[in-house]
Amino acid sequence: RPAPAPVPGISGAKNIASGANHSCAVVAGGKVSCWGRNNAGQAGASPSNTVTATSVPGVRAAAQITAGEAHTCARASTGSLLCWGHNADGQLGDGSQTDRSKPKSVPGVMANSVASGRQFTCAATRQGGVKCWGNNEGGSLGTGSVGTRTRLDATNIRGLTDVTTLAAGDLFACASTSRGDVSCWGNNTFGQLGDGSNNMHPTPNPVAGLSNIASVAAGPLHACAVDKNGAAKCWGNNDSGQLGDGSKAPRGRPVAVAGLRDAVMIAPGQGHTCALRRTGGVVCWGKNPNGQLGDGSTNDRKKPVAVQGLSGVTQIVAGNDHNCALLSRGTVSCWGSNLHGQIGNGAGARQLALPM
Repeated sequence: RPAPAPVPGISGAKNIASGANHSCAVVAGGKVSCWGRNNAGQAGASPSNTVTATSVPGVRAAAQITAGEAHTCARASTGSLLCWGHNADGQLGDGSQTDRSKPKSVPGVMANSVASGRQFTCAATRQGGVKCWGNNEGGSLGTGSVGTRTRLDATNIRGLTDVTTLAAGDLFACASTSRGDVSCWGNNTFGQLGDGSNNMHPTPNPVAGLSNIASVAAGPLHACAVDKNGAAKCWGNNDSGQLGDGSKAPRGRPVAVAGLRDAVMIAPGQGHTCALRRTGGVVCWGKNPNGQLGDGSTNDRKKPVAVQGLSGVTQIVAGNDHNCALLSRGTVSCWGSNLHGQIGNGAGARQLALPM
């Protein structure tokens, strides 16, 4: 009876990311390996799915990896960016709309962090601001304009300073600052901007009732933040209980995740959410038909449940219906749906987390 499955061939990993249906890891020497869906080259190889970890050519000094719906970006310790995959909306930032299976540099950006949304990308600059590029539907680029007009090059967002973490969802994005506050922008149909309304905001808008925040993260239609004391709050779509407040009602303002007081990181997926605890264990809640909650069942949960068979976790990431965890020994384990090979174990099935 399988537990979260180790990804063969991954060792010395330092950072991980999950897109909709693919995952990647920064490994020894700053190289990057990816696995899962690869219809647009987002896993960095020939345009066919890769069910095992495959090295991405041309990446040698990565410090951070991020994955969107069908594109991937790597940030070097120097701040330079490389992106690859789907590019119909200019989300690779190379000035074109041509898909790339090989990484291409993003000109004009020196980043402290990077976040990939569905069809756009944002980077926190070394000056503390944010630049975004790609699809601007719903105002997701934060530039003040709305509509589907794309930006093929990095465009500065006004009004953001001292940004520490970035998050990007389907048509919205959020940033936390060193002051402990959070602002979001873009589409707000499900209250995912957290201001208590459903009004679109094409420029950064404060999230209500948050303070002392350490980090922010976003799924396709909901977002979450962890404060410096370990409490977690979520807002937005909640049709599967992914906000963790014990209900399935959408929330336009942040609500506390029930019983979670020792979180160090949170990872929203599509209809579910996971959090890393100070103990090195992981809890998840929300949608669960593919075992993505890791509790050994396929039952939805409106409150956090423990992922079985995981300890020593240092980072957690979530895709559409799978998750991956980086362990302290530099290995990576994944669980949930494996329809596109996104668990990386060389097979195609769901990987329920069950007691050994």
